[in-house]
Amino acid sequence: MRTLAAATYEDYVWWYLKREKYKGRQFPWPGTAEEALTCMREVHWGKLRPWFPAGEWSIVRFEQAWELELLVFMHSEQTVTSGLLPQEGPKNFRLLGRVVENALADGCLAHKENARIAHYVSCFQAGSLSLVGESRLVICSSNKHEMAWNPAGRFYLHDGSARALAYLVHLRQGGTGESPVEAFLVRGGEG
Repeated sequence: MRTLAAATYEDYVWWYLKREKYKGRQFPWPGTAEEALTCMREVHWGKLRPWFPAGEWSIVRFEQAWELELLVFMHSEQTVTSGLLPQEGPKNFRLLGRVVENALADGCLAHKENARIAHYVSCFQAGSLSLVGESRLVICSSNKHEMAWNPAGRFYLHDGSARALAYLVHLRQGGTGESPVEAFLVRGGEG
């Protein structure tokens, strides 16, 4: 992973709001930076950690797929019921590389809960999706709980979990060669 450019919390907020608007999400478009920050806090609060505004931001590029495999994947009711993750597991059970193995096992991607991931896999196969620019990922310092259960994890995959998982599934299924993957990286906080 190498740093491409410095970034700010405000850069992330504008990027995220533009991405949501492009996806057809309905919310009042902010006219100022302060309105954008307020919109993010009030409408898209789930895409924030309390320490993000004070974090150290940059844009990074993953040069090889194995680097992505060390990201910590989200653990939720949906990722458990869809077969991507067990309720509990051994150390490092939430690393993206392990989630890829789960996704490829027993037709996991055929579950209706994983339709979006399967769609992204087909987009990678068709060459219509890449993880740069507007489709980059967002990663951050892991919190204490994430680090305790996933000590080999480099960072938490905060946004873009389905896209990152689909990209690695595509590669494991014999997809075309690796391509660069970009991410906002924010360091600091709880970890």
